[in-house]
Amino acid sequence: MSVCYGHDAGGRMLMNFGLINQHGSEKRLNVIFSRAKHHMALVSSIRHHDITNDYNDGANSLKNFLQYAEAVSKGDAATTRRVLENLNPLSRKALAPLTKGDAVVKRLAVALRARGYSVDLNVGQSKFRCDLAVRGNSDSLYQLGILVNTDGHYANPNLLDRYLMQPSIFCTFGWRFALVLTKDWYHNPDDVLSRIEKLLQGQEVLEESAAQDEEPAEPPALVASEAPGATGPVPPLPIQESTPIIEPPPVLATVFTSGSVRRFEFTGGTSRKFWEISLSGSSFTVRFGRIGTAGQSQIKTFADEAKAKREANHLIAEKLKKGYVE
Repeated sequence: MSVCYGHDAGGRMLMNFGLINQHGSEKRLNVIFSRAKHHMALVSSIRHHDITNDYNDGANSLKNFLQYAEAVSKGDAATTRRVLENLNPLSRKALAPLTKGDAVVKRLAVALRARGYSVDLNVGQSKFRCDLAVRGNSDSLYQLGILVNTDGHYANPNLLDRYLMQPSIFCTFGWRFALVLTKDWYHNPDDVLSRIEKLLQGQEVLEESAAQDEEPAEPPALVASEAPGATGPVPPLPIQESTPIIEPPPVLATVFTSGSVRRFEFTGGTSRKFWEISLSGSSFTVRFGRIGTAGQSQIKTFADEAKAKREANHLIAEKLKKGYVE
């Protein structure tokens, strides 16, 4: 976005902003400010304090945006939040930084840091925050976002927001996502940490699609039901003792050799996913996501090639059991 208003030859700043000074122009500006999908670069010949006709809604909107953009560029979170609060005083409580900590969030952060990860708390703005954002100490980008069912989690009465919209937004922007329930943490914290580490290492799919990856549930046992015209329940048909129950053969993965790439896909209901693994010496790369997208990649390194090959074959066998087809 290029802002080309400026001072005249005498150094005066004229408040002649054309359409921006007209009624309803703040809506025009809102369209400009909000249409960037990934990134916006602002080049301006003036600073926000050069605009003095604050009584005009359009000019005031431009002034606030210039100040907001400058504060964001400098990493000045306090000024950024103050600008947003001034735009809507009723939202000040929502925009204010969170001060009350949650016991499970704090303990989970301590445990992950002890395992060598870098963890930041309450990442985000307004009410849309990630309780814990996790990355490796040498990584510049977060690898995983963790939500905990804190009091703030239940303060939002909208179930779609809590369990569908927020996780899907994380995934849309390239985050990996996990939901940690406090009861799980208190019951078995080691199991929770193990699950999180598997997600960080790319051994499991995204949390939002985990339910789709589960093996189909066993069909319910036959129950007694009323037959038309009958006076009592009809018992289920007994299985004859002479009829053997044939178990399906186990699904075995073929031998996986260094330098090869294997791709698997899962299609069922609304789920269309792929999982790909390539082995190279003592490490392998896992790539996964929705079919038609580039997906996400994770690299894992082992002590030797034999161990990497065993782990790769183990992961392949798990995918085949879950219904993936090569």
